[in-house]
Amino acid sequence: MRLVKTDLRGVSATKMMVEARVVRTRMTNNPHFPSPTPTMAELDNAIVVLDDANELALAGSYAAFTAKRLAYEALASILKRLAAYVGAVSGGDELMVMSAGFKLRERSTRLASLEKPQNFTLQRSLDPGKVKLRWKVVRGARIYNVYVRTETGTAYGPWQLIAATSSSRYAATGLTTGQKYAFRMEALGAAGKSPMSEIQICVAA
Repeated sequence: MRLVKTDLRGVSATKMMVEARVVRTRMTNNPHFPSPTPTMAELDNAIVVLDDANELALAGSYAAFTAKRLAYEALASILKRLAAYVGAVSGGDELMVMSAGFKLRERSTRLASLEKPQNFTLQRSLDPGKVKLRWKVVRGARIYNVYVRTETGTAYGPWQLIAATSSSRYAATGLTTGQKYAFRMEALGAAGKSPMSEIQICVAA
């Protein structure tokens, strides 16, 4: 069953009030949802409180901003609880959910495989023995494995895993100044491992 969309991150107070008023209008006397929880009276009161707090916050006082934040959180909580109610009553029926002024979350699609990491670059740091690595985020990746091998004479030694990070950047430290190193990395996720990135070579500062 698809869930009702409730993500309000980054939504301004003004936009939230607009969305809340749409829900209030759509759910008032809606035969699909005869006993909404919270009630429309609670929703309407939360809208009014946030509207007033939003106006007072224009004065810029700390107390006014605090009141606005609390009113914002209260309205967000009511909308999320109403979304849960709508989801439970509708069973994920899209038309019923839309009739209440909500939307359904997008269907998630599981990736069959991870793409080869792209834009893998190295940057020598001003700090001795340090090299900065960056790459483009791979869709579906949870962890990135970073490997290094060291030039020894006319060849390179074996690849060694030096990091497993969730970030798309990494700083390799403890390198020997003047030594040549080769780096590569791969992405890991629910779809398995990606192909290895291109190999990048640099001399440590």
